[in-house]
Amino acid sequence: MKQEMKKQIMEQHKKELETLKAHNAKMMKEMEARSEKKLTEVEEKYEKQNNEMEKKYESNIKDVEDKYRRELKEKDDEIGRLEDIIQKECSRFCPTAGHEIFSSPLNLWLQDPPDCDRLNKFENIYISQVAVKSTVL
Repeated sequence: MKQEMKKQIMEQHKKELETLKAHNAKMMKEMEARSEKKLTEVEEKYEKQNNEMEKKYESNIKDVEDKYRRELKEKDDEIGRLEDIIQKECSRFCPTAGHEIFSSPLNLWLQDPPDCDRLNKFENIYISQVAVKSTVL
């Protein structure tokens, strides 16, 4: 009878041990699944943040390029307006020279001012000052 009890107790212990091993294996699988899930969540979060940063960076580059083009166009327009004003003023001082001042009015005017009776002493001084300033710059 003692041996039967020992056998029963040993079998009971074996069953408990197998149950504990199975439970332990199940818990290990669950922990691995959780860690993999967390890893994939972290990877997905990283990829999402990385994509957002790339889009923002590309958007910023595009904004800077657009701003540069816009400012360049504004400067070109301003230069065109100033050349028109200079051409009109040159034509006003010497109407016969108006047709010569087209491509770059300021340079032509400063290199070879037209010989005209309407240019008085003040205008000659002003032109020479502008010429000196433009050569200094």
